[in-house]
Amino acid sequence: MEDQLAILILENPWDKPKNNPGRASVLPFVEGICKLNNNISVYYSTFHEINGFDMALGRDLTHTQEKRQILYIASHGNERGLKDFSLRKLIPVIKKYKKIEGILIGACYAGLSKSVIELFEGTNVRWVVSYTALINWFDTTLIDLSILHHMSNDRDKLFGTKEDLGIAFAQAMDIFKPDYKLNTSRHNDSKISSAIQIWGKPKGARDIKNISDDIFGL
Repeated sequence: MEDQLAILILENPWDKPKNNPGRASVLPFVEGICKLNNNISVYYSTFHEINGFDMALGRDLTHTQEKRQILYIASHGNERGLKDFSLRKLIPVIKKYKKIEGILIGACYAGLSKSVIELFEGTNVRWVVSYTALINWFDTTLIDLSILHHMSNDRDKLFGTKEDLGIAFAQAMDIFKPDYKLNTSRHNDSKISSAIQIWGKPKGARDIKNISDDIFGL
């Protein structure tokens, strides 16, 4: 029987209703992954600031029957982290929730924050993905979906050997062109190979590894 996995989505609303009446959301896209993979369930909430983020996890989303959890944070971002607070403020929050094995941060520039690495400290987190550039919403949502799909593999396929985690991420990225630009701004290095950062802690590793360097041969 496949490992049961919960994807916990915390999304910061992308725009005001008058500008986006349809209320863009990653939720229906991730629900499609759940329909494809019988071992995945999705749980969703929104947030505006760090206290609301913490409460959504502590009072609701983390109370799943699934023993494995991936946290998917969808938000506008900046070099400090998310639109409304820095990634550093996330660290004590993540330490409370021991089922979370991976964190996917779908936010512009958030991968530039030095606090990305600190999300591993004192937690059971085995991988973190984020972006270092200005990125298009739709394009990167497709990348996020591929990552979530491949990270839903059984734990022994992800962490059975020291190579497994890197192989899974390579498979997730294999359908995308490394030189495809996630934004067309002339002042923005948005090629997939340089705009995405994948950090992992493979089986037996003491140190955190930059898996994206291996995938794209940088």
